[in-house]
Amino acid sequence: MQANDTTVAADEPTRPLRAARIYPPDVPSWWHRVLLGLIVSLAALLNFYRLNWIGYGNYYYAAGVKSMLLNWHNFFFVSLDPGGFVTIDKPPLGFWLQVLSARIFGFSGVSLLLPEALAGVVSVLILHHLVARTFGQWAGLLAALALTLTPLSIVTSRNNTIDMLLVCSTLCAAWTLLKATETGHLRWLLACALLVGLGFNIKMLQAYLVLPAFAVTYLLGAPRRWWIRLLHLLLAALLLLTISLSWVTLVDMTPASQRPYVGSTTDNSELSLALGWNGLTRLLGRTPAANGKPETATKTVTETPAQLARAREAQASSDIGAPDPLRLFNRQLSVQVSWFLPVALLALVALAWQGRPQFTWDRRQQSLLLWGVWLLTMYVFFCVAVFFHVYYMVMLSPAICALAGIGFVVMWQDYMRPGWRGWLLPCALMLTAATQGQFIQYYRGWNSWLIPTIIIICFAIALFLTIARAFRRPVSDRSGRPQSGRLAPVNRFVVLMLALVFGVLALLIAPTIWGGYSVFIRSGVQGSAGPVVHVSPTGDLTIVKPGVQKGPPSPVDITYTRLISYLQAHRQHARFLVATQTSSPAAPIILATGQPVMDLGGFGGGDKIVNRDQLIDLVNRGMIRYFLFSNIHRTTHQVGKHKVTTISVLGAGDNAEAIRWVGTHCFLISARLWMLPNSHNALNQFSLYNCSHHT
Repeated sequence: MQANDTTVAADEPTRPLRAARIYPPDVPSWWHRVLLGLIVSLAALLNFYRLNWIGYGNYYYAAGVKSMLLNWHNFFFVSLDPGGFVTIDKPPLGFWLQVLSARIFGFSGVSLLLPEALAGVVSVLILHHLVARTFGQWAGLLAALALTLTPLSIVTSRNNTIDMLLVCSTLCAAWTLLKATETGHLRWLLACALLVGLGFNIKMLQAYLVLPAFAVTYLLGAPRRWWIRLLHLLLAALLLLTISLSWVTLVDMTPASQRPYVGSTTDNSELSLALGWNGLTRLLGRTPAANGKPETATKTVTETPAQLARAREAQASSDIGAPDPLRLFNRQLSVQVSWFLPVALLALVALAWQGRPQFTWDRRQQSLLLWGVWLLTMYVFFCVAVFFHVYYMVMLSPAICALAGIGFVVMWQDYMRPGWRGWLLPCALMLTAATQGQFIQYYRGWNSWLIPTIIIICFAIALFLTIARAFRRPVSDRSGRPQSGRLAPVNRFVVLMLALVFGVLALLIAPTIWGGYSVFIRSGVQGSAGPVVHVSPTGDLTIVKPGVQKGPPSPVDITYTRLISYLQAHRQHARFLVATQTSSPAAPIILATGQPVMDLGGFGGGDKIVNRDQLIDLVNRGMIRYFLFSNIHRTTHQVGKHKVTTISVLGAGDNAEAIRWVGTHCFLISARLWMLPNSHNALNQFSLYNCSHHT
């Protein structure tokens, strides 16, 4: 008993424990729960607010979900249309979750967006846990708050493009990876491989962007002999490939006549889709072969697949900018995901500066490996990739936000100790504020008050922290213990901490407003956050003021109502209601009617699913009667003794021959019979043909 008393006495007094709490301070458990609850509530508000005002989101994917609800055949093969003609260009798992939601709550825009909104909230919780378990509650809370307020994370959680589902599954995989690295147990690594494999079945090779970080972390950090680590990684890779390719293999083994055509491919293969359109195409761009020579009797001016690909890449370049080492700081991408990137990069410096590389890695170093390689790998990919959508970059958000939260805490610890690392904190505030000011400067005239507000606050606080550090002794030595056994003055600590809090809050202003704009002002489906921007030919940017939306959108696009009524009235016994050139007009018709629509060109119009002879056979068998194509322009001119007809087919690609046959042999229906009289009608660029009595 006396020994125990002596032990307790040796641990006395309790004041040093209090000092340890200050260096760095921890969050009382009840305060932590309150703050985490507020952050999660904020994430839920941003993700769910007026979700019903968005409508169906991406019509292409929404049409696929509606078709998948009709039967198990469409469900398994993720058919775009109820007739099972062509698939959507993504794997099934994310859309199966949307089908489940629609089955439970009924098919609506909200039921389609619900899985993504929930995944966004869950991702905030998981990221908090991953960071807090190693670097403390403050770091976890800051990381969670940063992810909550990252503009691209907000809009991706309010979209049915399933990227937030991939982020959530990837964060779950990161948790199992850290458990595997800490314990060296194979079962955790296999669980990680399983989750990444499921991620592959959400967005294919996009899920593999985290593999370098996962492999390096386990290979260098696991407490096993090197050959055991390699063996574990090999076994995990085998499981990963098995899970990833299970559905792909089943689809490719199914005879083509018994399933839909695989959209966005040239050979009707899901494996090609994974490696091509959803793989190397994103990195290298797409340059398929051009069409052959047209017939001599009729000249045809078409857009070849290569031209279509270049047009898509040109459009993508306007959305994401040209490949560049600083692409993430350009006008298009910086405001989406890079608000906290300077802090994240400085966090890597601060963490790497704290100690020499070792052969045994503790939790902090394992986390540094994970988040650091995650960030650097994706930074390089998105800087060099030729073609991707802005919302793909949400995969960067967890690493940036984790390192930002960790960085502020680690740099605060260094600030309170002697050494050169202590100057990183004021530098981080100034650098991040200046970078955010540049981001806002890209959009002149938009909330111009933000630049001086952020810069003045952050630079003033950085100056205050610099002066406080320069003219007063550090309150602790290199080990983090108070110097000379004395505590730092509480008042000084509180003032410094409040200064840092105000600095961090100032850095949150711009991303909060930019992301909140997409929630509270700009309604509708969005692939990127913030206001709509018009770029003039001279490069000047103008913010387009959004129209006032007074309620949820109509479940049926009013543009198509008269067309649909005409088609249904004259369809007779045709299996397909209409055939289209691309998914753009097909998806709204499918959503409005639930009837089979033949999308001849797949998502972008570049797929060659049927040739001209096969199309003629479908018409002769009464399978299809009406065709809705982009306007086909015919001009006839005299060449010597012969008249030559020139047919211009816009965006036809490999389907030019079939589309030309429709324009030549079928009857053009007057637009007055099927189009609403509106000069701004989206269908103005289309022509409707009746091929029931083709010549």
